[in-house]
Amino acid sequence: LHEDLDGRCRQLQQALSETNIAHIHINDRHQELRNRVEGLNDRHLDLVKSSQELRQADDAQAAALKRLASGAEKQRRDAERSLAQLDDRSKSLELAVLELQNADDKLAKAVKVAKQDAELHKSLIDQLHGGKGDSGPRPADIHARM
Repeated sequence: LHEDLDGRCRQLQQALSETNIAHIHINDRHQELRNRVEGLNDRHLDLVKSSQELRQADDAQAAALKRLASGAEKQRRDAERSLAQLDDRSKSLELAVLELQNADDKLAKAVKVAKQDAELHKSLIDQLHGGKGDSGPRPADIHARM
């Protein structure tokens, strides 16, 4: 009986020793899992933070793009307005050039008529002073005055 109890006690001690070893292995595995979970949690928090930063950067980029688009639209409107003003000025200049050409043509005609009148007056004066010699103005003097 004593040997039987002694054998059983040895078996229990061996089972207890194996259980302690298994417990140590389980604790080691548990600690590894805990470390792995903490690492995964840290990675998750980093991903969440990166996601938030990305969302903020995306929002900032969208706002910058809207500002850029509104600036481009404003410049386009300004350019259209400037082009319209330039077009109006070009039309005004064209009209002014046409008016100047018309005035120049009229002036040229008036000069031509005045020359013809001067020639006519000169010939009349020459006819009137034709025989008197030095008593009146010479035709060259009259012509030079005109």
